[in-house]
Amino acid sequence: LIVFMGFGFIISGLARNESMIPPLANIVTLPQFLLSGTFFPIDAFPSWLQPVCKALPLTYLNDALRKIAFEGAGILDISSHLLVLAVWGVIVYALASRFFRRSFPIDPAVFYKRILSPVHAGWQICADRKASLGTGYQNQNRHGFSS
Repeated sequence: LIVFMGFGFIISGLARNESMIPPLANIVTLPQFLLSGTFFPIDAFPSWLQPVCKALPLTYLNDALRKIAFEGAGILDISSHLLVLAVWGVIVYALASRFFRRSFPIDPAVFYKRILSPVHAGWQICADRKASLGTGYQNQNRHGFSS
């Protein structure tokens, strides 16, 4: 699953804005879903497409999960699948570190001033109002009437 999170980092690094992320994600995920043996067996595809199918990381994850679930395979039985997924992980995170850039859309001080400061001010208003109600507020029942 960490490999597929790396694909998400690559996509978010390539996208110039938020509206570009869904189409880019579909370009990456849809071929994997269709070609990795999730819905259709790889043997049903044309012979020229099968090597492409066998190069996808989801193919190895699907095969490993099928072996564990249906054949009772252990960790050593799927070690070759895990090795391929680890190689994919190294490749994907190398690309992700190249494309993904972490940056704040605005300066953190501006973020505090515009976003957090009004929220804090709202909390303070609520606390001041509660304090100004005094003991009568604490003696009200759940319907707002004094008891």
